[in-house]
Amino acid sequence: MCAIDDCDERVNVVQTADRIARKEHRCSECYRQIVKGEKYHYEFGTLEGDAVTYRTCPHCMVAREWLHKNCGGWIYQGVIEEICEHADEYPDLAEPLKLIVSGANARWKSIGGDLMPIPDMPPAISVHERH
Repeated sequence: MCAIDDCDERVNVVQTADRIARKEHRCSECYRQIVKGEKYHYEFGTLEGDAVTYRTCPHCMVAREWLHKNCGGWIYQGVIEEICEHADEYPDLAEPLKLIVSGANARWKSIGGDLMPIPDMPPAISVHERH
């Protein structure tokens, strides 16, 4: 089951843009530093009357887009956890989804400290697999 199905609160997104960092930011999903000069996705909005800002690295955007296509949405700051749960729920998709989880858990850095390549979009959940 998708976490978005049980979500009562929705972010009212006021502004969204793909940006290039002029200073360091922290990704709202994997929490790694988005460094100066790196592309990221910016969103500003309100949640229950409070202003919220989310900055998402391109690596985690793949996970968000997968959840959007397959589940109809995502929960901010819960994307990686949701991808992990889907990997357990759909064995045929476990490998590509767990690659995203392990990359995010490593803050998208290789053992040598280099930034990993942006992952490929995992395959979609097939119609006969959906619950």
